[in-house]
Amino acid sequence: MANNTPAFQYYPADLISDPDVMFWDMETVGCYWQMITFLWLNGGEFEFNLENLRKLFRVKRRKKAQLLWEKIKIKFVLENNIVIHKRVVKEMQKQEKSRLKRSNAGRKGMDSRWKKDNNVIGSLITKNNSSTSTSTSSSTSVNKTPKPPKGADDVVKESFERFWAIWPKHFRKVDKSNCLKKWQAKKLHLDKRIIPALEKFKISEQWIKDDGQFIPGPHKWLHREFYIVDLESIKLPSPPEQMKTGVDRVLEEMAQKRKMEEKI
Repeated sequence: MANNTPAFQYYPADLISDPDVMFWDMETVGCYWQMITFLWLNGGEFEFNLENLRKLFRVKRRKKAQLLWEKIKIKFVLENNIVIHKRVVKEMQKQEKSRLKRSNAGRKGMDSRWKKDNNVIGSLITKNNSSTSTSTSSSTSVNKTPKPPKGADDVVKESFERFWAIWPKHFRKVDKSNCLKKWQAKKLHLDKRIIPALEKFKISEQWIKDDGQFIPGPHKWLHREFYIVDLESIKLPSPPEQMKTGVDRVLEEMAQKRKMEEKI
């Protein structure tokens, strides 16, 4: 579960004035909000299948769930059996940026205060030790002991930190402690497939397109063992596509629609 705030911005005018929504019955509106709420509380993703839909929409039959989905699917994106909502993704990204900004500001304030305190303490220690520096120098040289060799836990944590550093910056890059537990439990530091797979996915068409909307969370990626894959099967974007932004793609789609309309 993503570390989102328990609330997100809602714009009633946008919903009521939406021609796709204004004539929905209350059952359909309820299913729409069920899906939006689930996405917000679960990292912006819903694994699509009829049984999951049936449970989410609280209906008895899968056929009924399918009919309800057909009514609301125009407002969502479904790809690779994963449902997302672009507005939800945008709000999650906005809140994550705001959280990081506040965190960095707090860290800078703490560092500033800590530095001032250290300067005071350091000057007191220097004065206190200046008179005994000669007598203690010989004893400290005797008391120096070599650092112990790295244990198994250190090796595991170091390998995980490398994995975490490589993972792209993203609003789903959360829950680091649970990811580490998964890493330790499955002894993933011994699996040589993970880093090469991650490096390939980072430049894949699936992860790059739509400004990274389809990048999963690292915990989910490890849990579902997405790293067990034929590297050659991971599709890479063509060089021009790799340089396109989300705005470029929208403009391109609009131009294509205009061409189609002119032909008609």
